[in-house]
Amino acid sequence: FWGYVVFAARGPFPERFLNLAARAGVNLFAVERRDDVLYCSVLASEYKALRRLARKSSIKIRLREKHGLPFFIWRHRHRKGLLVGAVCFWLTLYFLSLYIWSIDVQGATAVDKSELGNLINSIGVSVGTLKSEIDAPIIEKTIMNQFENISWVSVNVRGSVLSLELKERIEPPDLIPSESP
Repeated sequence: FWGYVVFAARGPFPERFLNLAARAGVNLFAVERRDDVLYCSVLASEYKALRRLARKSSIKIRLREKHGLPFFIWRHRHRKGLLVGAVCFWLTLYFLSLYIWSIDVQGATAVDKSELGNLINSIGVSVGTLKSEIDAPIIEKTIMNQFENISWVSVNVRGSVLSLELKERIEPPDLIPSESP
């Protein structure tokens, strides 16, 4: 994400270079040896530390590839439209994430879903409602008061989905008097 570089190291003792890099705490990855050349990758921020180590071990290092966000930004720094498009994309994504885009009802088999939907709409909650305007305890209490066969209600906002989880009340069995056989 933050960028890494691929470089080629050429010299008489590349093993010494690897040992010095490990001792200095420079994390090399994707190390590969082809013929007499050692190809390695390292984080862009750690590449400068390798210059001193290469000199110490008589190794010549050459930068081959640059990958990651900093290099992408530097390469496209004159393309203002790309920057404006990226900013607009992130602002739109942020703006749309502020709203509820789906209402999910679970566990309501004996409750009429259209009646539940009308009740939720009368409270002021529907698709397109700001997440900050949703008051979960009020929604829970209203549903519990309206439907007597509901034992508990859970209202959760996960991302842009309002999740209603209902549990129906279980009626206790009829008691048989102790005098009857």
